Amino acid sequence: MKEIAEAFLDTQVKNAVVTMPAYLNDSQRQAIKDAGSIAGLNILRIIARPTAAAITYGLDKVVLVVKFKKYISSNARAIRRLRTACERAKCALSASSRTSIKIDSLFEDAKIDKSQINEIVLVGGSTRIPKIQRMISRFFNGKELNKSINPDEAAAYGAAVQAAISEKTQNILLLDVTSLSLGIVSRILLRIYEGESTRTGDNNLLRNFEFFCIKPAPKGVPKIELPLILMKKVSAVDKATGRSNKITITNDKGRLSKKEIERIASETEKYHAERKKIAQKMQARMIWNTMRITYVIWFKKSTTWLENNQEAKKDEYEREQKLLKEITD
Repeated sequence: MKEIAEAFLDTQVKNAVVTMPAYLNDSQRQAIKDAGSIAGLNILRIIARPTAAAITYGLDKVVLVVKFKKYISSNARAIRRLRTACERAKCALSASSRTSIKIDSLFEDAKIDKSQINEIVLVGGSTRIPKIQRMISRFFNGKELNKSINPDEAAAYGAAVQAAISEKTQNILLLDVTSLSLGIVSRILLRIYEGESTRTGDNNLLRNFEFFCIKPAPKGVPKIELPLILMKKVSAVDKATGRSNKITITNDKGRLSKKEIERIASETEKYHAERKKIAQKMQARMIWNTMRITYVIWFKKSTTWLENNQEAKKDEYEREQKLLKEITD
């Protein structure tokens, strides 16, 4: 993609804004940044695709972004709910030839009603399917879908706008939210988790946070205030004593170190140079072969003409000679 962009823009590309699925966790986001660094790009920002789509449409309303064909295999809770619904559908099909599956948890989690949705925008080529569009519109009581932008390009448009914002060429402020909630196990050893499950073991552990300044008290009496600042900083304050402690979350679990990223980037650059030499060699060979074939064709054509035109006039010979000279020059 970097090479395609450079070829289209006719300039070197150094910075990039990347879109990602909204459900990616902190480690997966960092893996995307690492991949960008290896490719020689400075990742200005990573934004969720639904957010990018909302930027594309220029909406500051309550928006439902329809992203069809979502993979849920990594979400145990979603798989369990889907399996339960499928089992119910199978039982219903024992007595009927048709049934439907309804898993409507979106509005329960968002704490909003269908009537509060101002716009419905489409993202992804699969949302062009008329059946899907009719189902969505019917679910929202016949509300018209926003089709003003190509669904295949919606997220990319939003990323381009965000890049313009980052380079201060557009006056738009974007405040994205954490894609996954943060939570803790409230003990002396505080553990910062990322995820949506009510069971801590099902979430992603970001960092252990030891807090030693708690005033001695019976179990359940100490109160600790823990503001979480967008997956960056966590501070703990004992409300009884006013003592505090803070950490910055830099979760390195499952990630590449800076040295590893630099090594891979160096190797990638080396291989890129080698690939470039091979490509130049192949291009030169292709040009030579094209010229060779052209010469062979024209020499055969000239030989055939000469054999068939033994009684040709002088100006005809000169014309053929001129054509042959143009080819060889």
